[in-house]
Amino acid sequence: MPNTPYQLPISAIISETHDTVSIQMVVASDLKETFSYKAGQYLTIEVEINGNPERRAYSLSSSPTEDTLQFSVKKVEGGKVSNYLNDQVKVGDNLTVFPPEGKFIALPEAAKSKDHYFIAAGSGITPVLSMIKTLLEEEERSTIYLLYGNKTEKDIIFKGTLDSLAARYEGQLFITHTLSRVEKKKKKLFGLLGNSNEGSWSGQKGRIDDEKIAYFLREYPARFAESHYYICGPGNLITATEHYLTKQGIKVGAIHKEYFTPPSADNDVAPTSGSGQVTVLLDGEEFSVEVEDSKTILEAILDSGKNPPYSCTSGACASCMAKTISGTVTMDSCLSLDDDEVANGFILTCQSHPSGEGVKITYDDI
Repeated sequence: MPNTPYQLPISAIISETHDTVSIQMVVASDLKETFSYKAGQYLTIEVEINGNPERRAYSLSSSPTEDTLQFSVKKVEGGKVSNYLNDQVKVGDNLTVFPPEGKFIALPEAAKSKDHYFIAAGSGITPVLSMIKTLLEEEERSTIYLLYGNKTEKDIIFKGTLDSLAARYEGQLFITHTLSRVEKKKKKLFGLLGNSNEGSWSGQKGRIDDEKIAYFLREYPARFAESHYYICGPGNLITATEHYLTKQGIKVGAIHKEYFTPPSADNDVAPTSGSGQVTVLLDGEEFSVEVEDSKTILEAILDSGKNPPYSCTSGACASCMAKTISGTVTMDSCLSLDDDEVANGFILTCQSHPSGEGVKITYDDI
């Protein structure tokens, strides 16, 4: 797993909406290979706030087909890093950046014709934009459909970019927007201002739910034999959408997802616990840490002064993934691991606790 940070200077900051910016960085020629990436991957950014290092994962909104390396950040209420990146950084500043990673990716196959259905909400559009731009350029025979949900019209991230892409790739890219809160607008009536019963919004209204997805799929029936479905955004959207798609007979292997937040049901589940000694292999070094009942394996390793890979610390990314060599480990959540990976002993150390003696894990060569 990538665990060496680099200093990249900020070359541009673009205001996308009232609470979202895109940050572009300069990548020196000798780092081009290090920062090559697949559409849909993310960067881990580390900043120092009040003397403490803070890491977060942010999806790349640029495409590998472009020269720019760009990630986008939406402010989160109370979010230390998202607010810092929106309000404090400026062009010319250096950012501490770890190389791209992530398993939520689109791999174009130029000779094939496919249908790609994207369902996103809020900032979940960020990796989706990268995927769409890449597929349009490198899988020209395929058709792409996007269902994108937001609260209000002013919250639509990349609205101008999406409109331009839809016009440029007319007949190949189809976009449906839906708003959960359509703002009423003032209109003049015989020289007086009055409230209109409806705003000027002409798109779909309401949150993305089974009904909206059914409409979307009816509106855009598949043209080809092979279809893929990509879901990104809040956890509840992903679990509900995946459930609906599988009920329609869509195979799990055709559904690709990335959680930006855990499903709310997961928040109601009491975290697991477990204490004991864990032996760790990291960067060719073997050492042991004592994990307290109230801590995760990742926290214990960080407390020991070591530098393991990690990013979101919520189980949504896979930066902190390791493999269990011996012993047993329990996890609070494992959103970014599939069933096969869990069965093969892979764990998210930010969610893991030892459950017994003789636990040994490795970050190396996985």
